[in-house]
Amino acid sequence: MGRKKAGVKRPNPSAEVENKSQEIILDSTSEHGSHRSIVITPATLKEVSKSVLGSSLPGEIEMVHIVSADSENLDDIVRRSVRRRVTSDPADIDAALASILGGAKGNHRVPASVVASSYVGNINMNSVVKVFCVHTEPNFSLPWQRRRQCASTGSGFLISGRRILTNAHCVEHHTQVKVNRRGSDKKFLASVLAIGTECDLAMLTVEDEEFWELSEPLEFGQLPHLQDAVTVVGYPIGGDTMSVSSGVVSRIEVTPYSHGAMELLAVQIDAAINPGNSGGPAFNDEGKCVGVAFQSLKHEDAENIGYIIPATVVEHFISDYERNGRYTGFPILGGEWQKTEKG
Repeated sequence: MGRKKAGVKRPNPSAEVENKSQEIILDSTSEHGSHRSIVITPATLKEVSKSVLGSSLPGEIEMVHIVSADSENLDDIVRRSVRRRVTSDPADIDAALASILGGAKGNHRVPASVVASSYVGNINMNSVVKVFCVHTEPNFSLPWQRRRQCASTGSGFLISGRRILTNAHCVEHHTQVKVNRRGSDKKFLASVLAIGTECDLAMLTVEDEEFWELSEPLEFGQLPHLQDAVTVVGYPIGGDTMSVSSGVVSRIEVTPYSHGAMELLAVQIDAAINPGNSGGPAFNDEGKCVGVAFQSLKHEDAENIGYIIPATVVEHFISDYERNGRYTGFPILGGEWQKTEKG
């Protein structure tokens, strides 16, 4: 699925731009046709809420992401988004927005500060989600008892069929799973469709229709080559917002998967992969997902050695679930083998 880099048409520097609206054109071409990707900034939401309610919304306000058809009025898109965040009379919201957007409804113009691209290069950042999980590990020595609950966070991303892909170790022994989309403070309850322990993959879904509004699933790419550039996106420790790290492919070989104690094909990269990155996508230069971050090598003599599950393994996991209605695993030859060194 090819995409153009989202761009902003900028005014002539010599023109007067103070206190005037700037026309924003954010186009990207996909198999679903041309659409615009828009982000409503926290400053705009606070300005609207202050005008309508007389005070700013409480707490932190994150960006609101919107994807719309080209045929849809840009001002209508902004109004619809703000109405979801500001509970008041729609007529009052329209009046407040009219002053902020620079005119009456239908003029297709918004201030430059109101919108920003949701793409970084060719990467659709808004298809990446944060996964919140509450775990209760079983007590194998006392199976009638359970251990104390613990909470963790990871990453995931949207795929076709209204599903979310993440790592198995992110949701193992789960009692509750919630997901949060970029630009929203709402957490949506998710259910686990399948867990592949040996390939460290899990598939989730969300029943709430609001979560899937204007969603765009990621497309998978081919197995990368050595020295190909990759970009890992996720929610690692060290902050609450999305993190982006870049590197290159260092090695492609069969590698032990620490979670499932099984050896499968893996791609080694030198991009940083930290706790919380697990389940996040790795993109190539075309903005296609070529793998899923899942583990890194921690050693005093090693630095920047991370691993992603290649798209070939991921697609096997997905197709197995679609074909059988559940995950059945990887085939086993039934024989033993031993590695040999190259002569």
